Amino acid sequence: MKESRLDQPREWVGHWWRPDRPEAISAGVLTYDPEKGVALRLIGGWSRFASSELVRGLVAHYDEIERWPVIHGRSGESELTIIEPWVSQSIGPYREDPHEMTLAALTLLDGCHLEAPDSPDFIGASVKVENLAGWVGRGQTEVRARSQRTQLDDEEPRRTVVATLGDVQARLHSSSDYHSTEFRRDGRRETRRSEAAVQFTSDTPRPMNEWFSMTGAVSDLVSLATMTACADITISLVLPPAPERFPEGHLLADRPRVVDVYQLHTVKPDPDGKAAIWNDFVVSEADLPWAQLFPAWMDVRDRFAAARSMVLGLRYITRSYLDSRVVTAVGAAEAFHRALDTPPPIPPDEFAKLRALLVGAVPRDRRGWVNDRVAYNEPSLKQRLVELATRPGAFMTKLVPDPDRWAKTAARVRNDLAHRGHAGTDYDLLHAVVEVTSAVVVVNLLKEMGIPIRRLESALSEHPEFTWACTLAQKHFTAPSTTEVPEDYPGASEAFVTPPVPGAS
Repeated sequence: MKESRLDQPREWVGHWWRPDRPEAISAGVLTYDPEKGVALRLIGGWSRFASSELVRGLVAHYDEIERWPVIHGRSGESELTIIEPWVSQSIGPYREDPHEMTLAALTLLDGCHLEAPDSPDFIGASVKVENLAGWVGRGQTEVRARSQRTQLDDEEPRRTVVATLGDVQARLHSSSDYHSTEFRRDGRRETRRSEAAVQFTSDTPRPMNEWFSMTGAVSDLVSLATMTACADITISLVLPPAPERFPEGHLLADRPRVVDVYQLHTVKPDPDGKAAIWNDFVVSEADLPWAQLFPAWMDVRDRFAAARSMVLGLRYITRSYLDSRVVTAVGAAEAFHRALDTPPPIPPDEFAKLRALLVGAVPRDRRGWVNDRVAYNEPSLKQRLVELATRPGAFMTKLVPDPDRWAKTAARVRNDLAHRGHAGTDYDLLHAVVEVTSAVVVVNLLKEMGIPIRRLESALSEHPEFTWACTLAQKHFTAPSTTEVPEDYPGASEAFVTPPVPGAS
């Protein structure tokens, strides 16, 4: 059976229908393209406009465009469900069923007929992610090294570790097996193949999007650990056993059913590409066991959702304007600090009295203006950034040697972009703001996960992305005697894509 890899195109020829009109069946070809998503080209189709039969033979048509939650299909023995499709092309009568129709969608399920996108039918999911096997292997090797084992390269042939998330179990499976032997005149060479996947299981059925959130957390974790965008290679969902679908005594009657998932993702997977190597991992199982690491990550991922999505977005979406990357990086830092829910700078009672005093001290026609400017009892953006640069520990001076100077610069360029529409043309400085600020956010995320300080400190010296951020910080955010921060940034920045920087990974 062909593996449902998200980097490979697929095609199904079959018959298709809407669950609410099972008698209106159309033949067509369904395709999955890693670059474009899911497309279904039909001979025939269904009217896009809502209608209802008032009396037998009399149908009323409305201007409202219908949305179809799912489309069902069958190709050979495969049951297929297209999730929330939309019409990309329709040829034929305007308000009647067309002669030809093309639908597009982001998600396809191969292996079931789902009644609705939010149907709580699935009891599990699994995912393979780029660099996950290397991440697992790196953690195992580090653990053995600390145990003073001599054969560090001999990974465990089969290994499963479990993390518990409420009533969900997250099993990290890894394997390292003999792959092939090559006989040469200079000797014999044997190769091994290592693989890893995360499997989620529960006795409580859940909708598919809840499982997708968990599988997405795995790719986010590996992306954070490598500081690069790591795409999903395969995704599958699991349905409970359905003995009624098989003859009595059939081997598959009491087994869960696997549903392959095809989705269009921001990053196309490249399983055969260059893998992350030893020093490309910021954190691994050696720093925190899977049973602690994954639940901690799920908690941090939810609590700091805005900051997490923005800082990882800088890795997933690399082709963007430098100005937008500055706003995203500094926005991630501000969102992270807000999620900490720190006490306000001034006690609430004192702030209320001070605010009333300030508003009462100005003419009545100016009170609205003053009231708007003293509406929030919050630290400034600069104060937030300074705290983020120092809270992980003293080792942060390597990444941010002068927190006040970095915070002042980052806050100024972000505010200039957000409120004045430009931040100047010193692209090297703007690039430094992006890299250093995103590194600060990542270190704070790892600290919230409980990663040991010694590991965070060593990562600043070992990981290429962090070492490059430290270099930029030394250049741009050191004492005023070495680098002057301009007071104004005239001109608009139109730099597309971060310019190539020597030494950056």
